[in-house]
Amino acid sequence: MFGTNPNGKDFSMSESSEIVPVELPDLASVDEMLANIPPFDPSTLPAIRDPKESEQDAELAFDMLPPLQQQVIDMLLQGTTITVISDRLNLDRGTIYRWRKFDSFFRDAMEKKQQQIREEAGDNIKNLICRSAQVVQMAVNSHDLRAALFVLKSAGVFKALQIDVASNDKNKPTS
Repeated sequence: MFGTNPNGKDFSMSESSEIVPVELPDLASVDEMLANIPPFDPSTLPAIRDPKESEQDAELAFDMLPPLQQQVIDMLLQGTTITVISDRLNLDRGTIYRWRKFDSFFRDAMEKKQQQIREEAGDNIKNLICRSAQVVQMAVNSHDLRAALFVLKSAGVFKALQIDVASNDKNKPTS
């Protein structure tokens, strides 16, 4: 610890609480030391990965996060509330809110995970539609009347026929 005693002399206290005089450098020598420091060169800093720069898959962005943040994202995407997450993980709710609002790596990983989930859900729905269409086609091919009517109703064939019938009825003279 450094300080100045009442006589104006600088001193340092050692671990044994002795007061030891210390000579501080004068300002000219401090200026000289500062002049010898090389200028700042940002190219000497290690590269920092910006998650927006690379279009890697969601797993890469997600895997770069600490395990606790990964757990929070998984729970959020499963619909768990922030309060429940903070209780289960013994984490302050404010921390989760800050991650969501200010941590670009957290936000990017969560957005990519959400996009991945949406794409997987879309693929699953397309697969279900194709399989359902195949089942209906097999039913129609086996002369299942209910399946055939379902297809016709779904295609709106009956509505088109009703409009035609209604327009033809208007042209008929009433007796």
